[in-house]
Amino acid sequence: MEIINLRGNLERFKHAVASGKIKIGFAGGSITTAQTASNWPAYVRGWFVNQFPDVRLTTVNTAI
Repeated sequence: MEIINLRGNLERFKHAVASGKIKIGFAGGSITTAQTASNWPAYVRGWFVNQFPDVRLTTVNTAI
């Protein structure tokens, strides 16, 4: 049985944190729309800002 680990070991993410810049992309439909105040990207962005206050965070939302 072959096990495929799609997530990897987060080395790229660790490198991004160490460099002081993180870019997160969101792709989706209604769950990522900016039309509502309680959209998923806002919660994720808030978590990252709290966890990594010294890192510049850029988000790209490609909601339909």
